[in-house]
Amino acid sequence: MHIKFLLAVFLLTINVICSQTSQGKNQNEKMELEQIKKTPQYQQVRTKVINALSDKIDNYVLDQIRKKP
Repeated sequence: MHIKFLLAVFLLTINVICSQTSQGKNQNEKMELEQIKKTPQYQQVRTKVINALSDKIDNYVLDQIRKKP
């Protein structure tokens, strides 16, 4: 249950970061983001998301290789 919550927080954070331009951020927001990135929860969720995406990419590539005549 906690993993789903952390994943949602991580994805929301990434969405907010991507939707803002880097020029629009003030120094406090940058510092806050850096502090969030240092937390163990952020690192844990980040690792899980990267692993899940990596597995999906691997499976997709293998499927594409198998489909070639």
